Amino acid sequence: MRIAFVSNLFPPIQTGSAYWTAQAAAALAARGHHVVVITCAPGARTEQIDDAEGVRVYRLPAVFRLPRWSLFLKFDQFYLMSGSKNARRFSEILRDERIEVMHQAGQLLDSMMLSSAAARTLAIPAVCSIHTRIGHPTSIIFDRLLRTIDRVFVGRFVMRRYVRIVALDQVLLRHYERVYRRRGIVCVPVCVDDEILQRAAAPLADGSPVSIVSVGHVTAMRDRRELLAAIAELKSRGLAIHLDIVGKILTDITSRLIAELGLDDTVTLVGELPRDALLDRLRHSSLEVHWIDVEGVGSAAIEAMALGLPVAAWAPADIYGDVPLRHLENIVLINPHDHVSLVRTLELLVGDASLRRRIGANARELVQRYLTWGSVAARLEAVYEGAISAR
Repeated sequence: MRIAFVSNLFPPIQTGSAYWTAQAAAALAARGHHVVVITCAPGARTEQIDDAEGVRVYRLPAVFRLPRWSLFLKFDQFYLMSGSKNARRFSEILRDERIEVMHQAGQLLDSMMLSSAAARTLAIPAVCSIHTRIGHPTSIIFDRLLRTIDRVFVGRFVMRRYVRIVALDQVLLRHYERVYRRRGIVCVPVCVDDEILQRAAAPLADGSPVSIVSVGHVTAMRDRRELLAAIAELKSRGLAIHLDIVGKILTDITSRLIAELGLDDTVTLVGELPRDALLDRLRHSSLEVHWIDVEGVGSAAIEAMALGLPVAAWAPADIYGDVPLRHLENIVLINPHDHVSLVRTLELLVGDASLRRRIGANARELVQRYLTWGSVAARLEAVYEGAISAR
């Protein structure tokens, strides 16, 4: 097949969606498909074209960079690419590359307008993958605004142009079947590229203090307040622990909480790390506590599991359908809002190095069997084939 991925978020921007798109494109190219990516080039005035892992990447000039608005959790790398010149070039690329199916990665930003319009005018079947739940964690007004836009504008006027919709987990699938009033959404689980598994399994740090890492940009949705409260209680009980929070710092709430709880010597706000440095940090840690205020596991957590690290996340056991996630066997399933259970579970993990090693080894085996592109890419191929045949 001749496939085009479309996304505002693509490396060197470091987000789960950016890496997911890059890895999906590379995996499909490795399976013999002709794959291109159309994304934006932050700060560039002219189009840039590069090739990586058998994929041609077209980077169109970004027409606008969203300010660090609270509406978008103050994330500073939301670049918009819609404009008349880019729209014309977008259609030219699709025609020149003789694209048979288009994949819109994410329903959050304006590339969705380009791909949905092209799907209609060029009669190219299009697929949209849903990577996140649209809403706002701290503002009722912003939350209602975003949910209304998602339900009314995106759901009624845009999503109908995609012949297939993919959700990256069952939680998103169930949510968007309700929001978009659409059945038949397909779950294609978050996974990792095989290169991560080729690295040596993590030599879990068993010394003192126990090294905990939490990966993810620090935003109003991921301020870690529940985790910090749990760490403070564990510290008061005399447990030797240290927490590194790795990700772009986009709110001052977390630093204030660290100071208020007396955790300056126990918690480090590391900031954003290059990908290789992040993977190295994980390999020298004892536990990854993935944090977000909506249920999900996420690509960073799956990468940590692939390295043999025990991972704690808020998710139902069936979040990936038939992938057998089992609490305290190959993952740690926690509810961040249940303080007593959270503290009890972390205390158990901190105090039992053999349990951490067993969960980490089982997690690596689980990822190797179910959650690599080598096993998941075929699911996307089936989605594309269905989209093409439904045209």
